[in-house]
This record gives sequence, C-alpha cells and structure tokens, in this order.
Amino acid sequence: MRTIPAIRGLHLTSEMFRARLCDMGERLGIDPAWIAAVMCIETAGSFRADIRNPRSGFVGLIQFGPVAAKNVGTSCDSLSKMSNVEQLKFVESFFRPVAKRIHSVEDCYLAVFAPGFLGRSPSTPVYVAPSQAYVQNKELDTSGDGTITVAEATAPAVRTLAAALTRPPLDANPVPWAGVVGSLVLLAALAAGWRALA
Repeated sequence: MRTIPAIRGLHLTSEMFRARLCDMGERLGIDPAWIAAVMCIETAGSFRADIRNPRSGFVGLIQFGPVAAKNVGTSCDSLSKMSNVEQLKFVESFFRPVAKRIHSVEDCYLAVFAPGFLGRSPSTPVYVAPSQAYVQNKELDTSGDGTITVAEATAPAVRTLAAALTRPPLDANPVPWAGVVGSLVLLAALAAGWRALA
C-alpha cells in the first residue's frame, strides 16, 4: 500500500489525485510530498485547480501565470476549468525542465516561487523593499529587515512538510474498484446491445 505524508489539506483530495501525484513524482524523481507542500501553500490548503490569486490573477495548484501556462501548452483560463487530477499533467510539464535540480522541499518551492534562485544559498536576497515583489510577499520577511531571503521564502514549505510528518500518512492508491465498475458498465452496455439485436 502506497502512502504520502499528510500535507495540510491533502486529505481533501481523492485517492486518485494522490496516486497520480505519486506517479508524477516517481517520473520526475521528485518527492511527491515536496510537490504537495508547494501546492498546499499555493492553494491555501485547498488543492483546488480553479483557485486564483486576487492580486496577480495566477491560477491553479501551483499558481500558474500567463507565461508559465503558455510554456506548458495551455492558458490560465483553461487551467481554471480543469479538475485537480487533470491539472497534474501541466504541473508535471512545469517541473520537468528543472526536476534534476530539485533536491529538497526548498528547491521545489523555489522552482515555483522564484525559479531564478534555485540552488542559491539560504542567505541570498530574493526580493528587497521597496519593490512590488517585496510588497506582495512582505509577510515572508520574518526578520523585518526589508529583505526576503531564500531561507525566508522557503520557510513555509519547510514548516508544511515538517508538520505533515507528525501526522499519520494518507493512502495514495487508485480506488481499487474503479476498474471493476468500468468493466460492469461496459458489460451492461454490451448486454443492452445484444438484447436490442435479439
């Protein structure tokens, strides 16, 4: 039985979502719990594919902007109409180019939040006051010195993962009877067809 750490809000998702998330992590070589932690932060723990940031208009599980959406072959509007399971395909496309550079939950979050700083030291400044980017993320400046460092930017992801590891893990297996139900539906349709021909 496959499990995944109980990232905040992940219990709201289906086992199919969690199974597909784990499959994606295996293909990318990225711990799926790290990706889930990023999604938790970016969706305020909802894991909703249609959630939008009211300030930026970014959307979805990892808050795609127009450029990121275009780079993975879609648009923000299209992403907002998908289920969270459907959107995983585009999350995977987003991470694929940088997957080999991701070695921690911090790296995973930086790949979304500030990809230009992936691999930089924890003390590296990411946003500095009075820039707009700093103002939009001011709550991350826990030291209050007008600078958001890599360590400060990634701290929420670290805390989210650490908290999850204190809880019992969640199942991450496809619903075992889904294939059975599909087969029964097919058999019923065939039987109806045979009756119509008789």
